[in-house]
Amino acid sequence: MSLHRSGVVAALTLLALAAVALPATAPVTAAPPPEAVCGLCTDDALDGGVERSEVVVRVQDDGTANWTVRATLDERTADELRDAPAERRDRVRDELTRRTVVDEVASLETRVEDRTLVATFTSADFAHSGLGGVVVADGLFPSHEAAGVTVHADRLAVHGPDGTAPTLVPDTATVEGDAIVWTEQTGIGSETYLAFGADGGVVATGASYLAVGMAVVGRSLAGVLSVVAVPTLLFAAVLAGLFRDGDRLGPDRTGDGLASRIGLVGGVVAPVLLAAGVGLFLLGTSIDGLDVDPAIFVGLGLVSLVPQTLVAAGIAALFALWGDRIALDRYAWWVFPAASGCWLVIVGATGPNRLLGTWTTTVILFLLLGAAHERGTLAALPVALVALLAPTLAALPFVSPWSAPAYTLLLWTVGTLVPGVALYALGRRESARAELAESSDTEETTAEAA
Repeated sequence: MSLHRSGVVAALTLLALAAVALPATAPVTAAPPPEAVCGLCTDDALDGGVERSEVVVRVQDDGTANWTVRATLDERTADELRDAPAERRDRVRDELTRRTVVDEVASLETRVEDRTLVATFTSADFAHSGLGGVVVADGLFPSHEAAGVTVHADRLAVHGPDGTAPTLVPDTATVEGDAIVWTEQTGIGSETYLAFGADGGVVATGASYLAVGMAVVGRSLAGVLSVVAVPTLLFAAVLAGLFRDGDRLGPDRTGDGLASRIGLVGGVVAPVLLAAGVGLFLLGTSIDGLDVDPAIFVGLGLVSLVPQTLVAAGIAALFALWGDRIALDRYAWWVFPAASGCWLVIVGATGPNRLLGTWTTTVILFLLLGAAHERGTLAALPVALVALLAPTLAALPFVSPWSAPAYTLLLWTVGTLVPGVALYALGRRESARAELAESSDTEETTAEAA
């Protein structure tokens, strides 16, 4: 049975709609007020006496940061602070640590030049050295992990250690020389990593993403372990079963039309998941009682499975329609481990977007696993190891900055492994396409000769 093009278009349309709907329906919990990068730069700082502000942060090799804040004051506030150094120092210290990312201030010095208040100080643990000598700065994280962070300064510049260049720059900032700069008041989220390398080249940038990925895992690992134990065991059991009995899903047992069947089943299951998930969510939000939270989170979990189901269906549709052009059998064996490694780097270093990345694309790893396993165990092992890390990456956003019940991740695990095994079988078949074609030609030649 062939997969009609109209069905493919419909499946891809549903995929786009689900991808848009997923972030909109993600669990939302009450969060504390945003924290400021600079307490002297907010509208209410010094009783509203600040008219303009600039901040320069210079990261040192030992991870400390030297701050220089220049705040232009109105005449009244400038007069109050100019002739009262002790009071000025106390007020400045209070402002710098009140609902800001700065927890402690060391070596604080203040002065007033005309109408400009200048404050210099040092904060510890602003950055640390990562993989390949990359300096990773997480000093813009809020003291409360669920709070957001806002840049109130008219200009904020963060310089790396001497001799380094920016290699990881947030979308809200720009690069000016050796500094990462914000020139407008904006929110920067709760996990804003900065990175500085020996230069701004490809190698240093790649090392920065790896270093940040390791930092992300390190920060959240303790909370994740209790959540990912069962999902990881399920992944391990399925992967072990595929290595042991994967030949049963190989080309000689799958029959023709596997890609078409996967695409059709995925296209049918996706709207069922969407309808069931929306129904449970609406039920949970409309009633009071003990069943509210489970209904809401299970509903959201089912909805969140829709994009990944359609990704699997879309991949299968592509092979059903254009398998000859994709031709996995033409790629060298190392391409599949390399592709899985790239997936790990990209998804692992994308901060809060890890949720979207892992929950929608992990099934792709099983396609790579099947293609690699057809080439041999040596090619498949690295892909399997990356797949085994997927539950951990999928769980990280659930513990920082917001949380969700552990059974939601278990639901994702089941919803990933089922289409994953199907794509594994598809990957094996597509990886053996040339061999199958030769076998088919041989059979036809034998039949004609007979």
